[in-house]
Amino acid sequence: MYDCLEAIQIKDGLSGEECFVQTPAITIFVGAVAHTEFLEGVVERDRTGFIVTTPDLIQDGKPPRNWPLKRDPYLLETSTQGIFVVGDVRQGAVRRVASAVGDGAVVVSSVHQYLKTV
Repeated sequence: MYDCLEAIQIKDGLSGEECFVQTPAITIFVGAVAHTEFLEGVVERDRTGFIVTTPDLIQDGKPPRNWPLKRDPYLLETSTQGIFVVGDVRQGAVRRVASAVGDGAVVVSSVHQYLKTV
């Protein structure tokens, strides 16, 4: 039984070659690829597939080109009214769990504002 991390085993997915690397710690990074292809034509995405939300939707003080409402998009709302995005898939996200949780807590207010209008 081990009390702490001492090494990791790495396997090359192409060659199958394996090696061990001594290390006292590891950080697992997920969310580097958006995987939002299924949203093509539904919401605005950046060139790498991350979903654009406010404030990035507002350009020169104007809402997105096809925005149908007189109001600006609410915080973390996408280019499609009523669709909000939080976490790693959002353009400009910090890509950390705590940040995603914070986004989720913040967006509740925006969702409540939106629901008052429908």
